[in-house]
Amino acid sequence: MDKRNQQAIGYDMFSEPVRRLAMERARDTGEAALSGKVTLVQEIDEQKQAGFLIYVPTYRKNVPLNTIEEKRAALLGYVYSPFRMNDFMKGLFGDKPSGIDIHIYDGDFKKSPSSSQLMYDEMPDHHAEDNSFYHPQFDSVEKLEIAGHVWTIYFYSLPAFEISTKTYTSKIILLGGILVSFLLFGFTRSFETAHLLETEHKLTKRLQTEIAERKQIEQALRESEERFDLAMRGSNDGLWDWNIETNEVYFSPRWKEMLGYEINEISHHLEEWRSRIHPDDLAQTMLDAEKYLNQQTLIYQNTHRAKHKNGHYVWILARGIAIWNQQGKAIRMVGTHTDLTQLKQVEDELKELNRDFVTLLDNTTDFIYFKDQESRIHFCSQTLAKITGHQHWKEMRGKHDFEIFSKDTAQVYYEEELPIFKGEKNFIDTITPYYDTEGKIGWVHTNKWAVFGDNGDIVGIFGISRDITDRKRMELELNDAKQLSDKIINSLPGIFYMLDRQGNFIRWNSNFKEIANYSDEEMLGKYVLDFIAEKDRDLIITRIKETFEKGESFAEAHLLTKQGKSIPYYFTGCRILLQDQFFLIGLGQDISERKQMEEELWRLANTDFLTGLMSRRYFMKKIEEEFISLRNHDINCCSVLMLDLDHFKHINDTYGHAVGDTVLKHFSALLQSNLRQMDVAGRLGGEEFAIILPYADIYEAKQCAERLRNIVANSPIIENNDVISITVSIGISMLRENDRYADTALIRADNALFAAKNKGRNSVQIAA
Repeated sequence: MDKRNQQAIGYDMFSEPVRRLAMERARDTGEAALSGKVTLVQEIDEQKQAGFLIYVPTYRKNVPLNTIEEKRAALLGYVYSPFRMNDFMKGLFGDKPSGIDIHIYDGDFKKSPSSSQLMYDEMPDHHAEDNSFYHPQFDSVEKLEIAGHVWTIYFYSLPAFEISTKTYTSKIILLGGILVSFLLFGFTRSFETAHLLETEHKLTKRLQTEIAERKQIEQALRESEERFDLAMRGSNDGLWDWNIETNEVYFSPRWKEMLGYEINEISHHLEEWRSRIHPDDLAQTMLDAEKYLNQQTLIYQNTHRAKHKNGHYVWILARGIAIWNQQGKAIRMVGTHTDLTQLKQVEDELKELNRDFVTLLDNTTDFIYFKDQESRIHFCSQTLAKITGHQHWKEMRGKHDFEIFSKDTAQVYYEEELPIFKGEKNFIDTITPYYDTEGKIGWVHTNKWAVFGDNGDIVGIFGISRDITDRKRMELELNDAKQLSDKIINSLPGIFYMLDRQGNFIRWNSNFKEIANYSDEEMLGKYVLDFIAEKDRDLIITRIKETFEKGESFAEAHLLTKQGKSIPYYFTGCRILLQDQFFLIGLGQDISERKQMEEELWRLANTDFLTGLMSRRYFMKKIEEEFISLRNHDINCCSVLMLDLDHFKHINDTYGHAVGDTVLKHFSALLQSNLRQMDVAGRLGGEEFAIILPYADIYEAKQCAERLRNIVANSPIIENNDVISITVSIGISMLRENDRYADTALIRADNALFAAKNKGRNSVQIAA
């Protein structure tokens, strides 16, 4: 992606009025819409051009689109193309001056259009001359409505042109029509391009779901064990590779490191793993593996404890996938081990804290008592009797506080109750001290109310006091425990989060807050999908539901920061019970480095190292896919070109192989810069190349081939002051539904290439 396109990443087009108007028109009509004049975000050079955009709406499938409201509800997004006006007109008419000055204005103007609406001037230097006394012999104004938007086009003849009009006036009229026709043709091609982009977008999504990425990655990993180990270290997972037929197992350095071993301390045998599984977990672990190998489950996954070299156990999440032979028997199994020990420790600590807190609440007791008008006990609860040293509450009948408590404590109670007896106010929600029989101070939460007799007089006081001494101590302990848990989760290498059942944030660590760039106030109660990229939100909703139903889950998705930055993460989720409610706790790990490594491995496996074009293996895979699409009528036609550099052996023999490699790279660069985005170019070997042209019939394929042939012939290489001319011979064929194999078309194209060579080279030949 070049710097211009990088500039547009993250730009909100809907926030800009001109773009928004066109997007809304496309959305509500269901048709392509042309925007007004804009300055493209990609305009980063000093010489900026006016620009415009074409939008085509994309809707959900199988939904009604009869009304504007239905279209708005079904909108998924837009396929769009940006255009630089000068480049667009240059593509229509080329660089040669026409002798006619063309001005294009954005909008419908009857006279004196504003210079701010000028989009294109054919001869900008013409205004620099002194033409104050010059009046053009020919001028015309045309209105051009395209995709719901109007341009006003002014045509002015220039002096050089007017000289030629004396004998070619009729041709001038023809030329004017041709100019407008070319302009209309350019827009027609632009809309076709937009529709092709939309089709390509849909095709790409469908192809991506069909690509067996895991098999490709495994193939790449087998070819480069060292790279794979680096990728696994980046993800902090251990790798194992089990040959089921021999029971030999490759354990990666990280796998051994998890259990405290050096690389040479564990042999390559299955028993090295089996013997270290905790006895209580062994049966279930082996059962899960057996179920998978018997194809009763889609993937092998198990959580168990494995013995560390130091004697303690670590929690391991094991996952794997097998390779099967033609008889359906598993012959090889590859998987990873993820260390869950820290997560399990946090989970166990939270469960223990929850259990202690619930137990404490279940064993708290209340002090209930009634005092008469003389402030003497009439009855009380057994708990009050017990803390004051009485065997039974009846022993306290008739006693005054001064007979039960110390003088200072009794005086406090007297002063609390005096306003109640006077009818002034009750004693509500107040924390008061007390002393037990050993003189130790405690605290109670107290409510006291006046009790009225039948005549309305106060006859006594009813009180309920709850001993909160343990609660206060527990508050201190909980505060200490929370500080400890905060230190634990804040020291984790990734992000920690705790969600309620609705997916709202309850707790998080400092890493999460710093990476997402939110404050604690902003994080509290925030919905989990606010932090997830839109394309991954359905997956995360599914995984959260799975966690609450099954107890745990995991997912790879993109974390979204406050600024809109998307970061690939590996998320885990575990269900816990606190205060009779289920919550989800989990960890997230940045896997950006691993993703980059996977992309690099894919590139190495599927591209030619010298030219950067697709490798022969990947090219044959793509032609098979196009053949299937043609048979399924997903595409209506597809052409294939076979290309061979002429006299390449002579170049190698004359200038050396280094220059020959330079020629190959130069030729490949010409192909890449002169093909459509959907076209696939590959190097089949030596100086032999092939191109797939989706949606191109034989006529369009020949046009493409001739254009490439001319470009190559006119693009020599200069090496050591030597001008090296190169030409190419091309054979053309189309994929046919009735072909038995996809490469049948390639064979026909190769035969046509042979005919082009025999014809004298530097030519294009269509297969019979």
